[in-house]
Amino acid sequence: AHTLLNCLLREVSGPEHQTAVDRGHLLLRLPRRGVLLRVALRRTSLLGAHRFTGPVTVEDGDGWTEIGPRRLAEYVHTELALRTGVHNDEFLDQFGSGHRALAAALAARPLPQPPVPAGAPEWTGAYLASEQALLFGHRFHPTPKARTGDPAAWRTYAPETGGRFGLLHLAVRDELIAQETADDGAAAPLDALADVPDGYR
Repeated sequence: AHTLLNCLLREVSGPEHQTAVDRGHLLLRLPRRGVLLRVALRRTSLLGAHRFTGPVTVEDGDGWTEIGPRRLAEYVHTELALRTGVHNDEFLDQFGSGHRALAAALAARPLPQPPVPAGAPEWTGAYLASEQALLFGHRFHPTPKARTGDPAAWRTYAPETGGRFGLLHLAVRDELIAQETADDGAAAPLDALADVPDGYR
């Protein structure tokens, strides 16, 4: 829910001046939907890159009522449809998918230390561990872990659930390759992963 709030703050409520910080909470108004949201702040940012903590609440006649991630997504979905005149048929499903994927990744914790493949560079273990540690995804993406299909199917390939699988290598003729890298030789470790015939990479 916090990543969705980040997007709402940065892309909608912030630019429309529908936000305020009040006594340790961020308030976000959805004017077209007629909703006022509130979330506690763990850290306040002058640039608007706040860090949230705890549940999201909505103002009602009796004060503030906690809402779950799905209800928040429904509020945002309706506000965006009213704002743009476009109804996004995929948004709520993608949000739900991301929520389920995150729950599956959390259920897989803690992950065992990933084994380093034979002959791999020394830093490989640290790299694998860092990839598997990216649990929550991009903090400004509304559905950072959304996936299609059954979690049992994608869990095998997802780094955050410790998925491991072999790579298939495809050799391409040298004259057909056009590439640009930040440093000369940056792609050399990839080229060294498998033996290929002369004239191929």
